[in-house]
Amino acid sequence: MSDNKRTRIPRRGPWRRRRRWVAGAAGLLALLTLVACTSTITGQAKPAATSGAGGSQLSDRTPISTPGQSAAADSAGYTEVYPGIVANTVQLDSVQKAAELRRIDPCALHDVAAAAQSTGMTPSSIMPTPKLSSCTLDVSPKDNPLDEYALIINVGTLFSPKVEAQEKTQHGGVDFFRINSPIGDSSQSCTYVKKFSERFGIDLTVSAHTSSKTKDTCQIGAAYLDAVAKYWVKPATRADHISTPVLSIAEFDPCAALSTPAKSLGRKVTPLVSEPFTCSLLPTEIVPGEKLIASGLVQLSVHLKSENRDGDNAPKDYKVTSVTVAGHKARQREFTDHHGSQKCELAVQIDTDKVALTADATSQAVRPDVQTFTASSPDCARSTQALESALALLG
Repeated sequence: MSDNKRTRIPRRGPWRRRRRWVAGAAGLLALLTLVACTSTITGQAKPAATSGAGGSQLSDRTPISTPGQSAAADSAGYTEVYPGIVANTVQLDSVQKAAELRRIDPCALHDVAAAAQSTGMTPSSIMPTPKLSSCTLDVSPKDNPLDEYALIINVGTLFSPKVEAQEKTQHGGVDFFRINSPIGDSSQSCTYVKKFSERFGIDLTVSAHTSSKTKDTCQIGAAYLDAVAKYWVKPATRADHISTPVLSIAEFDPCAALSTPAKSLGRKVTPLVSEPFTCSLLPTEIVPGEKLIASGLVQLSVHLKSENRDGDNAPKDYKVTSVTVAGHKARQREFTDHHGSQKCELAVQIDTDKVALTADATSQAVRPDVQTFTASSPDCARSTQALESALALLG
């Protein structure tokens, strides 16, 4: 099940529901074919084995960048954490914790056998999500395989006093905070959050991708965590190679790549880490009349995204151009964002001939997700500079 030597991986995720098969013999045959394909395709993400996975500690492998203080704090309390980028103590803690979180393999926190035993349902697929810091394991009731529940582990969810004020529960000897569905319906979704730091957490969200909602998602999550929470105490890292495929961008530090555009700005800027694989630069002082976007002076995201193809339709108000950045084909989009600010977004996709995630490995019509760098700012030259810096760091 390959195409031009590309690893084609079946993927399910919280952003896309499994297509509904019609009832009857033909529909059941199609479903059985899909499940069989999912279980045998080379490159499918594999979770931790029951033995040994939970004992892995954060490895000693050095990330691409290890942010740290290089000088004493100035009078405003800022120290340089990357060349040209300064941070106060709170921001420094965020970038350091984000570096630790990028090293954790979210798929290794799952256990397929434990999911089957604890939930009484049948696992169908396990795949990393576009965010890179998340991994989804789909399960279905044995007596109703058309129903589906997603067990989504997210490494680096934002943690706050509001989360800490939620109901505290314990599973597998680990403390969690339980967050019910925003609409108060636990048949729809339920989230359990483990505190990682003052700003970040690791969570499990159980989401019902079914209209029947015959099971309580909080009960599913509790039973599953009773079995796998032991793996969350000392999480396995990507360097342990417990899951496949290996993504070359999975430990990349987006803040480090913004050092070059930061120095060219000629002013003091600080990092904003909204999640482990996204970094923005904010000015310490706003200049009157300055052009900014909602994410600051410039932002870089490392993620999985649908593969770009020639002839793609663009939104009506977007100007889309094919350009070259550091020898790589890139897509440039210029538009006005919902805040009314002019924005220039550039995306470069790498190793597209080696790794791709696709919802249906048997269909060439399904567009795969590939490893992507996306830079955005009010200025195309600045976005280009951020991408050039990222590609140079990646090597």
